[in-house]
Amino acid sequence: QQEFQARRLQFHTSLQKEFFEQYRIAKTVNHKVIKSQNIWFICNRVYNTPVWLVKDYNKEKNLERIKPGETIIIPILEPVQPITTTN
Repeated sequence: QQEFQARRLQFHTSLQKEFFEQYRIAKTVNHKVIKSQNIWFICNRVYNTPVWLVKDYNKEKNLERIKPGETIIIPILEPVQPITTTN
């Protein structure tokens, strides 16, 4: 069990590292939840931001049970520009 948890943590850490090699957080915005929105819809349809990242910014909230009128913090992403070299 402990070995599984350690491997799982290592796997998720590597995924996050790869993610942040491609994207950076440009800013954050406060999003007021409206009727019929859930966390999946907000992350995938409104902001194109991973749910795990939004959860990280809203640790004090249960995002699986957000309600209209609640405000959550959304990190806004932008691509990391590749470093180019000139010869």
